[in-house]
Amino acid sequence: MEFQAVVLAAGRGDQMIDLTSSIPKPLLSVGNRPLIWYTLNSLHQVGFRDVIIITLNSISTQIKQVASHFSMNADVVGISEESQWGTIDSLIHIKDKIKTDVLLVTCDLLHDCELHRLADVHRINDSSITMLLAKSRPELESLPGVKSKKKRKKPKEIVGLANGSSDVSRVVLLENEADLENDTVSIRHSLLKHQPKIHVRTDLTDVHLYIVKKWIINFLASNSNKSLSSFRGDVLPYLTKKQWKKHTDTEHELNSSGGHTTLMQTEDIFTYFRQQSEIKKIMDMSLKTKSTFSRNTEKHSPISVYALVSEKSFCMRVNTLSSFVEANRLMSKSVAMIAPNLTDVPLVHASVKIEEKTQIGADSMIAEDTCIGTKVSVKRTTIGKRCTIGNNVKLANCTILDNVAIKDGCTIQNSVVCDGVEFGEKCSLKDCLIGSQKILQPGTIISYESMVESAVMMDFE
Repeated sequence: MEFQAVVLAAGRGDQMIDLTSSIPKPLLSVGNRPLIWYTLNSLHQVGFRDVIIITLNSISTQIKQVASHFSMNADVVGISEESQWGTIDSLIHIKDKIKTDVLLVTCDLLHDCELHRLADVHRINDSSITMLLAKSRPELESLPGVKSKKKRKKPKEIVGLANGSSDVSRVVLLENEADLENDTVSIRHSLLKHQPKIHVRTDLTDVHLYIVKKWIINFLASNSNKSLSSFRGDVLPYLTKKQWKKHTDTEHELNSSGGHTTLMQTEDIFTYFRQQSEIKKIMDMSLKTKSTFSRNTEKHSPISVYALVSEKSFCMRVNTLSSFVEANRLMSKSVAMIAPNLTDVPLVHASVKIEEKTQIGADSMIAEDTCIGTKVSVKRTTIGKRCTIGNNVKLANCTILDNVAIKDGCTIQNSVVCDGVEFGEKCSLKDCLIGSQKILQPGTIISYESMVESAVMMDFE
């Protein structure tokens, strides 16, 4: 295979801790399938038969079970929960398994983008890293469990493109709004010399889908790069800034220890590139001198970051509570785009038992072995496996996970209910987040509540 697929599934889900405190992020249910299922499915659909999955030791068995649904050789690499590793640490951990360029993707991405187009951009431009950029999606104004109705400001990503009118562009600037000083973007004179026209955009987001040259993985594993820990936060901006920079054999770093600061010399990335790339082999067989090689590479930098800008495709990361809620609400209409192989799969599983006078909206999804009573109304709602819904229940704009029991006369709106929750009769919930294994007493009436503490009997008046 030209590329090796690596799936990053060891994140703790810090931006959605109310959910991931009880359900590991890769196994969160979206459209009644584990989140990582969609990533593996997208790889399988384009022909990958081997995949490396980096995840936590505690869920490696469950990840293997999800991967077993595909005819793929899944190498599940577990890491310790105590490690607190970043993306780079995880990649270094598997560096001996990397034999070719890498298709690197996070486990929380839902998309219908054509991966072969990303591969074409990588091949044609011989880029060091090729990334996928998509239109930013606004955060939902109203979230379950959040009382404030004030619209939250989502930090912007600032992306500078050398060819802003095309869907294929060289990335020349990559900053986060939160990292700017005085809301000012600094652009080097050397960059403007090579790229006098830069289209700066704040309406795009990096969805964490990349094709990465093998030599970059080796470079990151070298001892000279202890300061790089996050692929998105450190490596991409670093490589973006290295484009068109003067080549040296070493670069300088300040090292502080024992109250003294010393200037250290480490291998420059260009030196590492020469050592790792096929260009060196070609140059060794030619009659060109080192100085000629240096002049040519200064003009045509061996380091390049390109992007495929996908503005019309469905593309979103499920890495916040807002995106989790939105993904489940959209899934009934979007599943045919995200997973075309599921087009013939009914939204309501054949094993679901539905009593008379019950209405299930066409925008709802219900998983297997769920029982629904009479005179029930289900609108814009996803219901998981083995749930029991009583009579005269009304569900609207909800995400109900597995093994939930809802007794007669309950009304639940705009809420997320995690697995194993039990509702007594005539409960009324609006804009709530109910954590796993909670028990709500009959007649509970709550709004904008987040119940994610330890599982105990809770009685609301």
